[in-house]
Amino acid sequence: MVFHFPHYQSGDGPQSALFLGKHKLIKFYEENRLALFEITSDISEQNDLSKQMPQKAAELDRLLMRYLDAVNAQMATPNPSYDSSTTATTTTGGRANKRNDPVLLLLDADGDGRLTTLELKAIPQLLHARDRNQDGAVTIQEVESARTERNRSAK
Repeated sequence: MVFHFPHYQSGDGPQSALFLGKHKLIKFYEENRLALFEITSDISEQNDLSKQMPQKAAELDRLLMRYLDAVNAQMATPNPSYDSSTTATTTTGGRANKRNDPVLLLLDADGDGRLTTLELKAIPQLLHARDRNQDGAVTIQEVESARTERNRSAK
């Protein structure tokens, strides 16, 4: 299974992941870095095995790149408009992840740059409230509109 994010969707920048058997490889394009995890025994991805198993990391990287090439996947391009001052932060596996994502910024109800457990539990109600036309889907326009209203009321 392959996940491919050629855009700035997290503080780690563009990345791809390959799940094969008991291993997961993550390729971080901005840092040209690989991370390898044995997901059967390390589900929270705390133990990067890429240094202990460089051959396995290289093998999975070759498979990942061959697959992305075969499907003509769009690859990461630099984003000169990226503004790190408008990021929200979530915590995954003890690591802080900066996010420049309007949805995450909206979900950060208290504006502290972190998504807490309470904020995460409130997501269904919050998204339902943002669905202005009640069509069962929240568009980026609806999210941006709600964020603009929240910013106005905070002033």
